[in-house]
Amino acid sequence: MIHANNPGPALRLYSQNVNSLKRKLGTLRTHAGELAEFDALCFVETKMAPGLPTDSELQLGLEGFTWFRRDRTANGGGVACAVKASLSPVHRPDLETDCESLVVQLGSGRAAYLAICYRPPSQNEATQKIADLLRGLHATGHPFLLTGDLNLPELTWEDGEPTYRSRTARAELFIDALTTCEAEQSVTAPTRGGNFLDLVVTRGGAAHSRVRDRIFDADHEAVETRFTVDLGVPPRVTRTRVYNYKRADFAALRQSLRLLPWSVLWDFNVNDATMMFYDLTFAAIQDFVPLVELRRKYPPWYDRTVRDLLKRKEMAQKRKKTGLFNVPFGRVDTVKNGLGVRVPKLVNEFLNKYPDEDFFQPSLHCTARIRAYARGLGTCMT
Repeated sequence: MIHANNPGPALRLYSQNVNSLKRKLGTLRTHAGELAEFDALCFVETKMAPGLPTDSELQLGLEGFTWFRRDRTANGGGVACAVKASLSPVHRPDLETDCESLVVQLGSGRAAYLAICYRPPSQNEATQKIADLLRGLHATGHPFLLTGDLNLPELTWEDGEPTYRSRTARAELFIDALTTCEAEQSVTAPTRGGNFLDLVVTRGGAAHSRVRDRIFDADHEAVETRFTVDLGVPPRVTRTRVYNYKRADFAALRQSLRLLPWSVLWDFNVNDATMMFYDLTFAAIQDFVPLVELRRKYPPWYDRTVRDLLKRKEMAQKRKKTGLFNVPFGRVDTVKNGLGVRVPKLVNEFLNKYPDEDFFQPSLHCTARIRAYARGLGTCMT
């Protein structure tokens, strides 16, 4: 589903009431490959105490994601989300209200907001706070998506429009907020029993949600959403760290794995045993497989036009030495002038577009001829 005003690619989101993420870290890691296909993971009723589990424990298997969380206690409540780092996620507590909510800004160009909410069934007053959250997101003027377990069983949404099973004050308050914000709700199938408890509310982008098989063992089904919104051009990633298996000490790694007390795993349930297995394995890998930084081979402004001009310059210089001026490649001065116009333009465009890019590091100019010519341009590089 594509919206005319939002031609960007669709973001894929997975959301579920997991009823204790802390106890299901094994499931999180076992299904990390499947979950990594989504752009954002949204969880409610995480039941995590502050700092337990740690962010590094949540990160295992999902290294490309940034985690955000709002914990209550280990016995109930709590919301969390993991967003791909390529979306430049930023926590926005200034947009959150006193309800159990979490707001994350997506995109460094045109911003959009992702909000996760949980309303406990006994807290009717939290509906007003969720309505205030919706109005606050609407006031920013940016697209937003709000998802979570709102516990409003008196509303059904089979045809995409709300129908009252019973007209309650909290249901009317929620519908009034949707109308005021010109927002839409896209879940059209029950998520627990016959009730529509887990909802997806959007404005400013096209959303298509479907209830799917849950990954985490809980009494709520999962919701998968495709949210089409234009976030602008993503920032450039200049470096990344990967394992350098060529320099790994595999003999020591095998010996370390042999000496690990694997028998203790039998004393735990499957989720805890899986979590411990990953912890022990990744700890051994990090000890004996070094990390290496991948660096960009060419400067970011080096495109096909510059490459072709450099080739023509070299060919023209060779022909000049042999006295062959009357050739299709033209004179050396003509080609150098072409480079002198093209390269400064590309460099200035790059600096204006990415002012925070660490552009002048020598590692970005590992090709000697590019580095030498860039120095010769002088004024455009300083």
